[in-house]
Amino acid sequence: KDEAYQHKNITEKLFVLNRNIYLKQVTIKHCIFKSIGQYNILGGSLYIKTQNSNNTINNCKFQNCFSKIGGSIYIHSNHKSITILEKCIFDNNKSTEKGGSIFIFKSNEFFKTCKFIENYILYDKYQHTKKQIKTKGGGIMAYESNESFEKCIFKDNSAAYGEDIYSKRSEL
Repeated sequence: KDEAYQHKNITEKLFVLNRNIYLKQVTIKHCIFKSIGQYNILGGSLYIKTQNSNNTINNCKFQNCFSKIGGSIYIHSNHKSITILEKCIFDNNKSTEKGGSIFIFKSNEFFKTCKFIENYILYDKYQHTKKQIKTKGGGIMAYESNESFEKCIFKDNSAAYGEDIYSKRSEL
């Protein structure tokens, strides 16, 4: 089964789960995710957990989204899934721990012509010393993942470690 979301203003968190064989491909195009989240959850506006699937997020905007980990998106898979993010804008998203905009765990992502602007770990904005809190990945945090970037822009993202990207046991 495939699932597609197009030309929508998303006002509530979207869950994309593939525990067995339910979703083989998820496509999200031309959507706006704005001011969505809670500080006690994973992925402010979008939570993707898949196995053996190909996912596409194209020409979407994530703005002012927030969560505990992965301010706008939390992605978790089994290394056999791939998510392509193309022409997306991530603006002013925040988390309280890791991945100001995106947190990626055991997954494969390809970012093409995406913009990451002023994403941050919430505590960095209010503490004078970044070393007081060990926040990671103002724009993106990747853990045990494979990431590729082509023509992406990172500007004014903030975290104690990896203002734009923090990668641990990952390949960039």
